[in-house]
Amino acid sequence: MKLEEQLRRVMRKEHYSLRTEETYVAWYRRFVLWHGKRHPNELGAPEVSAFLTHLAVNRGVSAATQNQALNAIVFLYRKVLGLALEGIDGERAKVRKRVPVVMSVEETGCLLRGVGMDPAGLVVRLPRRQKSACFAKATKAGDAAIKACGGTPQPRRAATVRRHAA
Repeated sequence: MKLEEQLRRVMRKEHYSLRTEETYVAWYRRFVLWHGKRHPNELGAPEVSAFLTHLAVNRGVSAATQNQALNAIVFLYRKVLGLALEGIDGERAKVRKRVPVVMSVEETGCLLRGVGMDPAGLVVRLPRRQKSACFAKATKAGDAAIKACGGTPQPRRAATVRRHAA
């Protein structure tokens, strides 16, 4: 039986989700291909460390992605091959701090004055079905108001609107 089949069988026996199985198999494949299709029995902690360092330095993956790769490889060695990996050292991906975008009280007031609405009645006045359309208009007007106040509008991600059948 191939090692990939063994990995899948052990993951199913341990009741891992199908998505986790697919992800771990993908990391197993990347690991083996990166080492020139050598069998993991021939590889040890230094090769695992080299792979993880490659992910962080050359591929620029996030810390969470690097940890996922590490977990998949450790699972392969411990549960499937029955080998312990000791001393996995490698350059770790940096955890980036996310700074929230927050407007000051003055910027918020300027924005609402630019939109032409009383802050207390802004949400109350919007009928439920018109909120998304009004939000788009308010966003454009808000960006203009922020520019008028001397600020810089923040870029936004596209919002996904779910429509439910009535």
